[in-house]
Amino acid sequence: MSNIESPSDAPMRSEVYSLLLAQGIYAQFFQAILLRELVTRFCGIELSFVVAIAVSLLWTALGCALAGNFLKAASPQALGAGALLSILAPLAAVATVALAAVAPPLLGSGLEELLLFCFIAPLPFGLLNGAICGLLVTFAPRDEGALCYATAAFGSILGGLVFSLALAQFAPPLMVLGAFGLALPLMGGIFVWRMSLPAPLKVFMRFLALIAIGLSWRASQADHELSVWKWTSLQPGFLFEQSVETPSGRVDLLQSLPLQDEATNSGERPWESARLKVYRDASPYAEMPVNGDLWCPAALFAALQPNRANLSILLVSSPFSPLADILAGLPITERIELLCADSSLVALSRNLELLPPEGEGFSVINAEPRAYIELSRQKSPATYDLIIVADMRPETLAGNRFFTVEFFRAVAGRLRPGGVFVTTMSPSNDPASAAMNSTLLRTLRKVFPRLASSPSDISLVAAGEKNLTSDLSTLDHRLSRLLKDCEKFPEAMFSILFSQAQQYREYQALSNCESSTLLNTDLHPAQPFLFLRHHSSVFSGAGSPLSCLAGTLARQWLLIFCVGFAAYLFLRFILSRRMDSRLLFSSFENGFYAMGIALLLLFVYQCKSATLYRDLAAALGLFIGGAALGAWGRDRSKLCERAIRLAAFLIPLFVPFLSWMPSGQVQILIFLLLTLSGIAVGLAYAEFLFRSTVHQGAWLWCMELAGGSAACLLLTFFLLPAGGIAPCIILLSLLRLPLLLGRFV
Repeated sequence: MSNIESPSDAPMRSEVYSLLLAQGIYAQFFQAILLRELVTRFCGIELSFVVAIAVSLLWTALGCALAGNFLKAASPQALGAGALLSILAPLAAVATVALAAVAPPLLGSGLEELLLFCFIAPLPFGLLNGAICGLLVTFAPRDEGALCYATAAFGSILGGLVFSLALAQFAPPLMVLGAFGLALPLMGGIFVWRMSLPAPLKVFMRFLALIAIGLSWRASQADHELSVWKWTSLQPGFLFEQSVETPSGRVDLLQSLPLQDEATNSGERPWESARLKVYRDASPYAEMPVNGDLWCPAALFAALQPNRANLSILLVSSPFSPLADILAGLPITERIELLCADSSLVALSRNLELLPPEGEGFSVINAEPRAYIELSRQKSPATYDLIIVADMRPETLAGNRFFTVEFFRAVAGRLRPGGVFVTTMSPSNDPASAAMNSTLLRTLRKVFPRLASSPSDISLVAAGEKNLTSDLSTLDHRLSRLLKDCEKFPEAMFSILFSQAQQYREYQALSNCESSTLLNTDLHPAQPFLFLRHHSSVFSGAGSPLSCLAGTLARQWLLIFCVGFAAYLFLRFILSRRMDSRLLFSSFENGFYAMGIALLLLFVYQCKSATLYRDLAAALGLFIGGAALGAWGRDRSKLCERAIRLAAFLIPLFVPFLSWMPSGQVQILIFLLLTLSGIAVGLAYAEFLFRSTVHQGAWLWCMELAGGSAACLLLTFFLLPAGGIAPCIILLSLLRLPLLLGRFV
C-alpha cells in the first residue's frame, strides 16, 4: 500500500476543497458550452437542453457511484485517482465540444438523432466529473461531507455567473474551455507533487499534466478552424466569415465568391457578385441578395388588410427580412417601427444596407419584442393599424411564445379600432405543418373574431375585427384604389398570380381540423410538442411502436400518471424498511424535485424571454449556489429551515402565476425562485448526509442525480406535452410534502 497522506491531514484537505471549487467552475463552463453547441446543432430545439442535462446527470451519477465503490475498496489510492482525472477533464471537455460541433449525423435526422447524440455527448466529461467529485467528497471526513458539497456548488455558481455575464456573447467556446482548462491539470500536477507516490508514477502524471496543458492551450486558439471545417462540409462552395453570439442563439455568416475567371468575363469584381447566407442555430435565416419578388405579394396582402392609408406599422421580424424595405416603399405607409432584440444583428444588417434609412418614416426599437408589446400596451394602447410577426419558428419555445393566446391578447390591445394582426403559417403541406397551422387558427379565433389567409407562396394569416378579406378580386380593388399611382403593381395582380379556388381549399382544410387541435398557451404550448412528435413519426413510420406509444400517452396520460405514481409509492413502502433505504429514496425525490422545479422555471423563462442561450449558465449556477448555501446552513436556524421547507412546497404552485407577469419582472423573479429552491434542496441533502453512514455519501449524491435525470425525462416527454404545467406542479408539491412535515417516509 502506498504512503499517501492520511485523509485527516489538514493540508491535503485544503487542496481537496480547492480542486472541488475549480472542478465546479469548469464543469459549469463545460455544461453551458456543450448545451449551446447542442441547441445550435439541432436548430434551436430546446429539447436538446433538457435531454443533455438529464443524461449528463446520469453519467455524473454513474461516475460518482463508481468512484464511491473504488474508494471503499482502496481508499489510499483515491487522491491519486482524483488528481489523474482532473488532469484528463479538460481534454475530455474540448474533445466533446468539438465532436458536438462537427460530427456528422449518426441516424440521419429527427428526434431519434437528437436523443442519441445528446446521450453520447455528455458521456466522457460526465463520468470524469462525477468520479472526481465522488472521490473527493467521500475522501473527506464524515462531518465535512456537506462542506464538500457546498464547495463544488459554490464553484458552479461562480462559473455560471462569470460565463453568462462576461463570456457568453464575447468569448468563443474552445477559447473558454482551453484557457480556463489550464487550471485543472496545473492543480492536478501540484496535487501529485505534494503526495507521497512512487517516483515513476509521479513522473508519468506530471508528464501527462504538461501534455494536457499544451493541448488545452492549442484548443483555445482553434475556434475559427473548427467553424471553417464545420461549414465547409455543410455548405460546399461557401466560406465561413464570422459567428455572432446573441442572447437567443448563434448567427453564422457564410460568403460565396465566384471563380475569378467568371467574375472577369461578366465584367464584375468578385466582391460585387458575392452572395451571403445567414444561418441562425444552423437553420437558414436569410440569403443576400434578397428575393424581393417572393415577399412582395405577402407584404401587399398584409398592408391591404386594414383597408386604409397612412398606416402605422409595427414589424416584429429579422433585421435581414425584406419586409421593412418593401413596406417602407408603399405610398400608404406613414410609419414603420422594426422591433428587434438583437442590436448586433441590426448593426450588421445596416452594414449590408438591408434596412431603410432611419428617419420620420422608419425607426428601429432595440427591445425584447414580447416584453415591449406587453408593457407598451399598458402605457399607450391602440397605437398601430398593422402589427406583423414574421420569421418566428413555433416549433421552438422561443418562437412559440409569439403564437400563444396570451401574446395575441397583448397584440390586440396595441391595435387601433379596425387594426389587423398578421403572422406567418408553416408553408409546407406535411401533416405536422397542417396540424400546427390548425392549432394556430384555433388559437387566433380565441382572441380575434375574423381571420383571412394569404394566397401567396409565403403563407400568412390575418386576424382582426373587420376589413379582413381573402377574396382576390377584393384585394385587387383595394390595390387599385389605395395604390393607384404605384406603377410597379399591375392591375388585377392577385387574380393573375394566384388561384382563388386553391386558396379556399387550403384554408378550408385547415379550418376543418381546428376542432381536434389544442389551444396554444404559455402554460401548455402545443406547437413545439406537435413538431417533436411528427419528427419521431417521420423517422420511424406513422405506425411505428414509438408513434403509437406517443398517441397512447397523449390520450390516457392522467390514468397512466396516477397508476405510475401509486406503483412508486407502493415500491417505496416495500423497500424502505431500513433508514439507509429511506434516505436513498428521499435523496432520489430531492433530486427529482430539484431538476423538476428548475425545469419548470426555465421553461417559463424561455417562454417569456427566449434568452436561455445566454442565461442558462447563470440560472443553473444560482440554483446550484443556492444548494451550496442550504447545505452549509443546516442547523443554523430551525425557524429558517421550516420557512424554507414551506417555500419549497409553495414554489411549484406559484409557477402558473409567472405567465401573467411582464417578461422583465419574470426574469428577476425566476432567478430568485431558483436560488430559493436550491437552498431547500441543499438543506435537505445536508440532512440526509448527516443521517447516513460513512460510505453512503457518494450513493446519496448518485441517487440525487438519478432523480434529477428522471424528472427531466418524465416531465419533458410525458407530463408537459400531455397535461401542461398543472400535473407537474402537483407532483412536485406532493414530493415535497413529507419534508415539510419533517418525515422521510
